[in-house]
Amino acid sequence: MIRNQKLNTVIAFYLLLFFSFSHYTLASKIEKGYEALAIFDYFQAKKYFEKSLKKDVSPASFGLALIYFRKDNPFHSLDSAYKYIGIAKSTRENVKLKMRIKLEKYNYSEESILDLEQSISKGFFSACISENNVSCFDQFIENHRNSTFLIKAIFKRDSLAFERTKKENRSKSTFSFIEKYPESTFKQEVFNLFYKQQFFEYTQKETLISYLQFLNECKDTPYKNEAENKVYELSTASNSLKSLEIFIKEQGTNHNIPEAWRRLYKIFMSDYGENKYQDFIKKYPDYPFGNEIKNEESLSKLTLLPVKIDNAWGYMNKDGKLIIPAIYEEAGYFSEDLAVVVKDKKYGYISKSNKFIIDPKFDDASDFNQGRAVVEINKHAGLIDRNGFFIFDPIYSEIGPVSEGKIYVKKDSLYGFYSKNRIALIPERFQEVESFENSISRVKIENNQAIIDSVGSFLVKPLYESIDFFTDTLLIFSDSNKFGICDFNGNQLIPAKFDFIGKLSGNRALILSDNKIGYLDETLKFVIQPAFETYPNYQTYSIFKNGLAKVKKNGKMGLIDSKGKTFVPFNYLELGSISNYISFNKNGKWGYFNEMGKEVIKPNYDYAESFSKEIAIVSKDSLMGAIDIKEKFIIPNAYSTIEFIEGTDFLKVGAGSIYGIFDRNGQVIVPVHYQTINLLNSDLILLSKGDSIAYFFIKERKLVQLKN
Repeated sequence: MIRNQKLNTVIAFYLLLFFSFSHYTLASKIEKGYEALAIFDYFQAKKYFEKSLKKDVSPASFGLALIYFRKDNPFHSLDSAYKYIGIAKSTRENVKLKMRIKLEKYNYSEESILDLEQSISKGFFSACISENNVSCFDQFIENHRNSTFLIKAIFKRDSLAFERTKKENRSKSTFSFIEKYPESTFKQEVFNLFYKQQFFEYTQKETLISYLQFLNECKDTPYKNEAENKVYELSTASNSLKSLEIFIKEQGTNHNIPEAWRRLYKIFMSDYGENKYQDFIKKYPDYPFGNEIKNEESLSKLTLLPVKIDNAWGYMNKDGKLIIPAIYEEAGYFSEDLAVVVKDKKYGYISKSNKFIIDPKFDDASDFNQGRAVVEINKHAGLIDRNGFFIFDPIYSEIGPVSEGKIYVKKDSLYGFYSKNRIALIPERFQEVESFENSISRVKIENNQAIIDSVGSFLVKPLYESIDFFTDTLLIFSDSNKFGICDFNGNQLIPAKFDFIGKLSGNRALILSDNKIGYLDETLKFVIQPAFETYPNYQTYSIFKNGLAKVKKNGKMGLIDSKGKTFVPFNYLELGSISNYISFNKNGKWGYFNEMGKEVIKPNYDYAESFSKEIAIVSKDSLMGAIDIKEKFIIPNAYSTIEFIEGTDFLKVGAGSIYGIFDRNGQVIVPVHYQTINLLNSDLILLSKGDSIAYFFIKERKLVQLKN
């Protein structure tokens, strides 16, 4: 800005000369040139300056530079202005002092020359801005090393060159940029681009060989780890022990070797056995984390149970000692030595040493089963192995459990089957499926049910709305809400005319016809004609057990034998389940008859259940207890609720809203003061009271709770 002002001052000075000199006949040619320039007589000025070039090179060149720089005359030319200002500048030292003093009145000075040089330079810079190409800025930078616009020009040149390089997107051209402009502001960005392009060009085929070649030939690349990761990924894509063994042997410098060892170990340990840890060390003596194995072997024998402390979850052992501190938002049970926990609202898996084996990154997660677990991300299911690697990416609507080596998956709206290692077995084409059992699966296709074998071939074609096994060779089918019997080819042996057909039980199958219950045998003959009435849950309670069935006739309940003969007369309002001593309701009171139909306990109770293993639950005076066959109260008639804990020899006993556990001898096993009691599995019962949690081990008859 200051130099432009000075240039304007120079031009203004020449205008003043117009008023100061009315003639220049006595002046020298160079002076005459400046006087002509002052009155804008560019033709005369140019003529005098050109004639003075030999004698007064610098001042004449300065005058010509002024003419060529100005745009108000026909001689305007930046190239010529640049040429003559260069001459004026380079020959300035040859001008004698006397001439310099003489020409000061025309504003000829070193400072004026430099100012004009910068103005000419600005003109070139503006022209390059208009052209906006690299070659123009290259030329400007070469010719105007002293320009105040030099830094801007270099930046603009480099910016354009960099953009061109990015468009070409080839490492060769990018490296050329680095060689041509080694001090560029974009140096680091260009290097980054070069390495990125180099990595892509070597590995664009994404083959193992391409990544290995890249690592071998590009030693200093910042993409070394990424390439090594891809080598690891591709080498071990099968997720097999063999692939990991080869990777460890052949890629010894890869930074993923420790992870490969641990992954190999986890895969090896996916199927647990008593000597599994020793088997691993024997097979892989070079395993670098041997101490960890010894620790895990010791921990694997430890039973850990989730426990809640101050709204956080940890784990205690069977002695009630806190082993893993309560630091989790939720905690599941250990399965295959891994447990699902929630940290920062995300699900992950920890070992019994309280280490995250799989980081918490899922929205939901299931227990491990046969080395696989179903997880959820963004409402989509995936399947991971014990390393946390996705066997199935999280893109599925549903993934089922591993059963007979097969997993069903649902993608979009259809189901198919895969192996647990993601080998496609049966394409996704079914609307519904069930897990394989005994090498078959019941599926739904085209809105009809079918049965497929392990390779997806139809054992029973999709001909009917629903099908179920009647015998090994016959099926129950339904069509338009009516039931019949067909063979595996779909041939109807009994047309769909019944309202219901049940499965065979005691060589009798319950049928419902015109709202009446009857029975078929395995030959499809009516052994008992439809003559009995329905009642709530008749499909469950009217099946044959021990050669007897509970049925209703004329509003009363009785028992029939397998030929339909009355075994116990229809004299009862209700009957309990069939056992050696069956409860009955007669005139509003409950009693018992034996397997011969003889009443052995008079109807003295408000409610009674049939005997189970020599004990029965009864109610009297609005309270419940449990009696033996001799009507002796094994459990006092003093509780609000009593029920058998299924599959065990224990009963859940409640007093109001609190519960305890009794055995069948009436012994109090767990005092009645827990709010909930739930069976977890065949050997474990969960009890809770507020935030306090306890566990009852069924086989050991042991109660475990956290010790203070």
